Amino acid sequence: MTRLQYLVPLVGLILATSWAAEILTEPPQSFVYALGVAPKPERFLLVRSGTKYCAIRFLELWRGNDASAPTSMKSGEETFRAKYEWHELHVMPSGTRAEVQRSGVSEARREKLAGIGRLAFGGSDAKVRCAGLELNWTPPSTVYFYTGSKPKDVGIELATSDWKNVGEIQIDSPALTWYRLDLGRQMTLIPE
Repeated sequence: MTRLQYLVPLVGLILATSWAAEILTEPPQSFVYALGVAPKPERFLLVRSGTKYCAIRFLELWRGNDASAPTSMKSGEETFRAKYEWHELHVMPSGTRAEVQRSGVSEARREKLAGIGRLAFGGSDAKVRCAGLELNWTPPSTVYFYTGSKPKDVGIELATSDWKNVGEIQIDSPALTWYRLDLGRQMTLIPE
């Protein structure tokens, strides 16, 4: 990886953090970059991995405004939480419609670490879960194409949508563009 490829996630985090306070009042445009996708707030992000499909919609963001100077025992990072709804989808044999199998509302968290090195504790559960998948998350709404700590193509594809209601979802819609991990991709706004 080049130095620039390491900086792209940082730029995404900076943009995501700067949008956090406005997430429910002034939605930003969706974007995709090498490691993930950030959908517009309150719109469904579709996820597929093999025969597994799900839809995730971020509902609320809580920003702790509790960042502080780091110390030898605390990271000083700000606390974030996101409430999201998820729907595990069963794609009909025709491949055009999806039927909801299971649904729920969950929370993703990014909290401060405390401790030294390998003795650190606390921290976060910075993941969104749906259809048996655990995807990495960065506030306010960036979801990553991989599940571990290192970028690796594991077959996860993401697509943004303008749908606010799960009943509107059409898996075969020509309006959907499915993205995968692409370490050469630059940050790109997704056309509305």
